[in-house]
Amino acid sequence: MPICYFNNDYTKEYQCTYSEFKDSIEVNIEYDIEENEIEEIDGARIISATTEYANRDILILDNINKINILVKNAFHTGHSNNYSIYGNSSITKFTSFTYFKENTQQTLHTLQSNPKTKLIRIYSSSFSDLLPFMNYTKQENNETITYTIQKQRNIQTISIGKDYIDSISISNNWKINEKSQKIVNMKFSYFLEIKLSKKHSFITIRDFVNELIIYMQLYYPDKFIIDEVKIYINDNFYTYVTNFLSLKSKNGYVHKSVQVDLLTFLANCYTNISYRSAKSEIRNLKDVIITKSRHLEDLFGSYYRFIECYLKKKGYKNDFMIYALEHYYNQSLDCEKTAKEIITLRNHYIHSGYYIKNDCLKIRFTPKENKQNYSVDANVKWIYNQTLILYKTAIDIIFKEILNYPEYKYKQSF
Repeated sequence: MPICYFNNDYTKEYQCTYSEFKDSIEVNIEYDIEENEIEEIDGARIISATTEYANRDILILDNINKINILVKNAFHTGHSNNYSIYGNSSITKFTSFTYFKENTQQTLHTLQSNPKTKLIRIYSSSFSDLLPFMNYTKQENNETITYTIQKQRNIQTISIGKDYIDSISISNNWKINEKSQKIVNMKFSYFLEIKLSKKHSFITIRDFVNELIIYMQLYYPDKFIIDEVKIYINDNFYTYVTNFLSLKSKNGYVHKSVQVDLLTFLANCYTNISYRSAKSEIRNLKDVIITKSRHLEDLFGSYYRFIECYLKKKGYKNDFMIYALEHYYNQSLDCEKTAKEIITLRNHYIHSGYYIKNDCLKIRFTPKENKQNYSVDANVKWIYNQTLILYKTAIDIIFKEILNYPEYKYKQSF
């Protein structure tokens, strides 16, 4: 059974078990948190639903599986007592959304309470589809098949010099595991490195990775699934797990959105989008491109908000929707009429809620506009079409206006 320690106190060890999930970890420890951390008052401990327990770091040494884990800022999520004729045991559960792992050494205990790094390494199998180099070559004739593995790592780097990012690099690793003369496993891994201009706390690393996820979603939609994140601290790379932005992976072949190499595209994003330091008109971009299980009405609101916020910052006020449809929606459309319908639907959602009585939405014009009022059949199909128009308009703004790509093939449905 693994052994656990609290907050760098190695004089007291506790038996424990743990369960890892996609972006969190649960640790069950043979420890009575009530007896040890609730003060007695007149011989009694008072415990209620509002009782608070301090967060803590937990070091887990799992010698059987040869894994060491440092759980950061773990919080109390349960307590139970098991009684028997031979005595009783208390189990306290802790949960955290951030932790470090190492598989070979035992150096996690040396990390300070707020470890910092200048180097982030993100592994993803999708890089193998996008990088121009491989770790091996294959030659085949009638008698033999020969694999030649390159010992020297291929590295491509591009400078950024903005928002604490010094440069980004793409590279690969290889590993051979010979189990016997008959079994040889070759593992090839591809990764992207973000080199920072100054050390950042482990807490902020999530922001750098999420920014990359957003840019990769634009370049290679619904295909960039992170396999592992490592950060470099005290001359070691540690696996770093936390709750990053999640994507819904798409099966089948996906085209790159633009015909430029990966590093060039990312440099363009870091220069022109700069998501971490951007204001609201750019921060809304995440709600446009990151797939979420949301209602159609929520998606409509997200796309509308992005277009409105971005174009109003550009100086377009009451006519921003007409301008957006005229300049960024690439299909024949009565832009003035459609803009009025979209704005009316948005105002109805804001002031009256999502319910539209009898699917009838009244389109009213002011006397100044000198146009006749009318109604539309605002059924699900009509709402979907208005949402699709907004979505395509928002994507066009992102690629043509923000990233300066007149031609693109962004294939993602909402």
